[in-house]
Amino acid sequence: MGSDGSELQKKLREAAGDMPIVGPNTLGFLNAHARLNVTFYPRVLHPGNVSFLSQSGGIGLGIKGRADDEGLGIAKWVGVGNRVNLEFEILLDYLKDDPETRVIGIFMEGAANPTAFLKQVAELYIEKTCGGL
Repeated sequence: MGSDGSELQKKLREAAGDMPIVGPNTLGFLNAHARLNVTFYPRVLHPGNVSFLSQSGGIGLGIKGRADDEGLGIAKWVGVGNRVNLEFEILLDYLKDDPETRVIGIFMEGAANPTAFLKQVAELYIEKTCGGL
């Protein structure tokens, strides 16, 4: 938090180079088809075709819990946290080509580049609903 947190994130970004980082300040991520739970919150993994991106770990896990209650299987779940170098539009670009993902749900509190995010959403919508016009 504050200037100390900003400085630590800057150092993390520099140290990472081109390597993508989920977070910091995140619960992690899940890949149900790979039976991979990289969180500190134990969840039962029910594979399905819906992926979620959430900037809030609490809300994201609430969505995951509700999906479990309703029998909705999950492909991927990513708590994006502070997004040190992995923005929503980059994750959308990955998920749009993921063969296990047919639906993408997003809870976001903000974006570093809202224009890039909206462009990615619009392109994804056109590609999936209009055959790429």
